[in-house]
Amino acid sequence: MEAPLGKRVRASGLSKQSTKSRITIGAGDLFVRSGFHGTSMRDVADRVGLRASSLYRHVKSKQELLLRVLERLMNEALGGARLALAEGDDPRECVRGLVRANICLVRPNETALLQSELKNLAPRYRREIIRMQDEYRRLWLSILEKGIAQNVFKVDDPKLAFFGIIGALNYIEHWFNPSGKLSRDDLAEIFSRWVLRSLGA
Repeated sequence: MEAPLGKRVRASGLSKQSTKSRITIGAGDLFVRSGFHGTSMRDVADRVGLRASSLYRHVKSKQELLLRVLERLMNEALGGARLALAEGDDPRECVRGLVRANICLVRPNETALLQSELKNLAPRYRREIIRMQDEYRRLWLSILEKGIAQNVFKVDDPKLAFFGIIGALNYIEHWFNPSGKLSRDDLAEIFSRWVLRSLGA
């Protein structure tokens, strides 16, 4: 049975989504705020307006919840990266698309969980997220290597270039203020120019 109306109202912004989506989004918010170990299943149930007993009808464990959050994040990142590479042959435009897709994720604050909480996934779950991260890296490397082959990019080691770029992009979530003067679109444009300059384009 779901919680009374008063408790459901507290889950504002989530009520129009499916129960599974509400739970995943609510868990992601709590993991970002309090960490995996600092979040209980009761916390998640309260966040989405369910009784704790009802939550277990939708998810087996907190481990599964963390997996869902990270899988959703990586699926979005991979989808955006594939789209960026499919939009044209110019390596510079592909890099612009990759940067924009990274900065303009639907729930970009969750990217911090890949650094802080991946270690808390059970090995069988962690392997799947690492596989997805490897695929994401390969997409970036494919366009960096293409740009190098076409003499568009001038870097000695595409892997080192990727790690430098992705480190800078992921760190945005540590300082970006959504209420500040710059929008995410502004950031995407600024960082696209910076990345292309760093690649010698």
